Amino acid sequence: RFDKSVFIEIWKFGRFIVPSSLIAVLLGQSDKFLLVRYFSIGQFGLYSLASTLASAPSNLMNSYTSRILYPAFSSPDNRASDLSRLFYEFGSKTRLLFIFLSCILITSAPVLVAILYDDRYLGAAQYLSILLVSAVVNFVISTETDMMIASGHVHWQLYLNILRLMMYAASSITLFHFMGVIGLIWAIALTTVAIKFVTTIVMSYLGIARLYNEVIFLVVAFTGGTLGTGVVLVGRAIWPAIPLPFAG
Repeated sequence: RFDKSVFIEIWKFGRFIVPSSLIAVLLGQSDKFLLVRYFSIGQFGLYSLASTLASAPSNLMNSYTSRILYPAFSSPDNRASDLSRLFYEFGSKTRLLFIFLSCILITSAPVLVAILYDDRYLGAAQYLSILLVSAVVNFVISTETDMMIASGHVHWQLYLNILRLMMYAASSITLFHFMGVIGLIWAIALTTVAIKFVTTIVMSYLGIARLYNEVIFLVVAFTGGTLGTGVVLVGRAIWPAIPLPFAG
């Protein structure tokens, strides 16, 4: 039966979630719409291959966020506790492990592609590295926005997605002008990184972010990326055809 109080409660929550979700879907598929127009069939095939490989760690991290972190953040018992402590302590080891392993993959993508496929597909490594940058940073952003939603600040997700859409539109035009088609892919990654800094500022405003813990995340990411680069350098000594990270 119709309940006015329940309807109002759902409306207050959904009025931010629905448009935010629509923007997220648009951003998630924007690369396909743009690249199919400017890429050759061969290039788009390499990009599709990279997108498929990147989807595995991305789906795993997204599932962890939605099925483990968000329920914990939104628990009535936890919401009454110190949100900052909850955010950084619950599942922190697993999150750091995801970030570390994914950053290894970002820079060691050329070796992974070389192992799985023959030399014709090495061009997919550059796309894979860039897509994994987006995946890792999106994972961190998702944990932050989930905490915002769980703590009652639902509107921030919509505001951040609107800002992301505007930044992506501006950066894609600019980078396409200077870098060509690859600039459209970089626009996604760089916009995501920029939004991460904005979410950290918002989290600080809400009294949740801790500079010390944010630095730990950066150190772990840098360590993983450095280790992955070392894997590529060793691989190139054995297999010179392997490109450097992010190289076409």
